[in-house]
Amino acid sequence: MSQLANVKFSLNDFELRDGIYFPSDYEQLNNTQHKKTWDAIGKTYYGSQKIEKIADTSPIKQDYTLLTGTPGGTWNKFPLNKSVGSILEIGSGYGRAPLHLSKAKNLKCEKYYGVDISEPLLRRLVKVKQEYNFFPEAEFNLICTSAEILPLEDNSIDLVISNCVFMHIPDAQLRNLLADISRVLKPGWNFCF
Repeated sequence: MSQLANVKFSLNDFELRDGIYFPSDYEQLNNTQHKKTWDAIGKTYYGSQKIEKIADTSPIKQDYTLLTGTPGGTWNKFPLNKSVGSILEIGSGYGRAPLHLSKAKNLKCEKYYGVDISEPLLRRLVKVKQEYNFFPEAEFNLICTSAEILPLEDNSIDLVISNCVFMHIPDAQLRNLLADISRVLKPGWNFCF
C-alpha cells in the first residue's frame, strides 16, 4: 500500500454505476482477500438485524433504531442541530452512524461521501437512504474502494466520521489513511471516530 501513499485519486478516476463509484481497477480490488472477506460479511450483516413482533402480535413500527441499533458512546455526545458543508465517512457500511446523526442529532450537510470496500454494504446504504431519507438535502457520493484511497480534493471535507473501522486496518495502511484524512480535512474542522 505504500506505493499509493503519494498517489492522488479523484472521483474522475472512478466509474459511477447504480449510484456507487467504482475504481477503474475494480476487478483487481475484487480479487483481494480483504475485499472478499468484507463482501461476504456485507451480504449477511444487515440481514442479521431482524424485526420481530411484540408478544401481543402487533407489528413493531419500522423504526430505524430497531433496524440498525442505536450507535452509542461518542455518537450520543455529538451536538444537536449542527450543519456542515461536507461529511466523509470512512467504512460507511450501510449508514448506521450517519442515519443516527441525521435523525437523532439533526445533523445537516450539503455533501456526504461514504467510502467502504464492501459493495453489498454500500448497496444496502442506498436502500437505507431511500427508506429513511437521512441527510435529505445532501448530495450523496458512495465510493467502493479500500479506505486508504480517498478520491477527494485537498482541504475539501468539513467532518470525517468513522465507526469501528480502524481496528481492521494494518498499522502501515492506517498511517497512510490518517495522512490522507489530514489531507482532505479542512483546517480547523473535525474528525470523529
